[in-house]
Amino acid sequence: MHNGLGDRSTMHPNEALIHRAWQAVATGDVDALGELIGEKASWTAIGPNPWSGRHEGFNSIIDLLARVGEKMDLYDANIVDTLVSDERVMLLYHVSAAVGDRSFETDYLLLATVEGETLVDMWSSPMDPQAIRKFWSGVPESTVVKMRAL
Repeated sequence: MHNGLGDRSTMHPNEALIHRAWQAVATGDVDALGELIGEKASWTAIGPNPWSGRHEGFNSIIDLLARVGEKMDLYDANIVDTLVSDERVMLLYHVSAAVGDRSFETDYLLLATVEGETLVDMWSSPMDPQAIRKFWSGVPESTVVKMRAL
């Protein structure tokens, strides 16, 4: 993952928060994520993919992120833009991904609710669900079943 970090001295606190979380995911820093994502947080992944659904709790979110990273041969995500308010942060990010000889590129939106200095409720959705559906329809079912079973 590209870290997408800019000059944090001029960032809104919630923008700095999401960039720290992005960096922690990119480097696999679970301890840092533990400080940035609430224990009772949730992440709802929308779209036609094996990890769609609501993931409740910090450990479930870490499992979700690990499964994406472990099962994709390529997963490169780069921040395109950030929108913030005092209660929320939204990222537009671009993903290039592949499993075997199948690949896709599309933009995603991530909307997160912030309480204090913690991400508590996150939603992610592809901007082109048809590209995702087409990609997964060509991935062998045994790969998809393994991903869902983890």
